[in-house]
Amino acid sequence: MINLLPPKEKKELADKKNERIIMIFGYIILVSLICLISIIASIKFLVLGKLVSQKYDSLQIQNNNSVDVLAYKKKLQEINKKMLDVESFYENKIYFTNSLKVMSEISKPEGIYFTNADFSKAKEAGQLLVSISGFSDTRDNLIILKNNIEKDLRISNLNFSSGSWVKTKNIN
Repeated sequence: MINLLPPKEKKELADKKNERIIMIFGYIILVSLICLISIIASIKFLVLGKLVSQKYDSLQIQNNNSVDVLAYKKKLQEINKKMLDVESFYENKIYFTNSLKVMSEISKPEGIYFTNADFSKAKEAGQLLVSISGFSDTRDNLIILKNNIEKDLRISNLNFSSGSWVKTKNIN
């Protein structure tokens, strides 16, 4: 298409076209801002509504000792007590696997076997009290076992019952 208009009118038409484009962009920006403001306002009112509801609920709980509130308080106290019990259990737990390993590494002569082992936490941190019961067919084997245990540096405060040295055979 051939444009036969004089340059002045061509410039006026181009200016009007640019004005329209600027107005369209202005309307788009204005509508976007209005939408953004309305979204922010709705979020604000939603949060305020939840806040008022929370305040009302907390006032109801503070002012009203209803059966539900008392039941929840009792249930929370029971849960807290159980949690304290669990915490104290984990604080007082005893790792006896290392002690079992030490016991199994002690060389025992034939005719000696362990029948019972009791583990308890020592007063000193990181130590374990172990009481072992067993059977020995002779006193000589028991002496060999005692010497083998005394050689192990991981074991301290070794005690045998006095009754275990009285018999010469079939010692418990």
